[in-house]
Amino acid sequence: MIFSEVLNYSIKPLLGGFLIFFIILAGAFVLLIDRKELQAAGKKKDAKLAKLLGISYIVAGPILYLIGRII
Repeated sequence: MIFSEVLNYSIKPLLGGFLIFFIILAGAFVLLIDRKELQAAGKKKDAKLAKLLGISYIVAGPILYLIGRII
């Protein structure tokens, strides 16, 4: 089995619309809900990390979708 066949049968189905939707949804949850709860609890460093993580999930979701369409 060559590398392109491995990509087509194992990785490409994982980069479909539903998985990308859940990645973006998880990023939005972390960014909008979890970050605010951490700030309210006085955990400033954790809130900054949650903000960074949420934004990176929201940005990585569409990028992974485009990679899946290209493959």
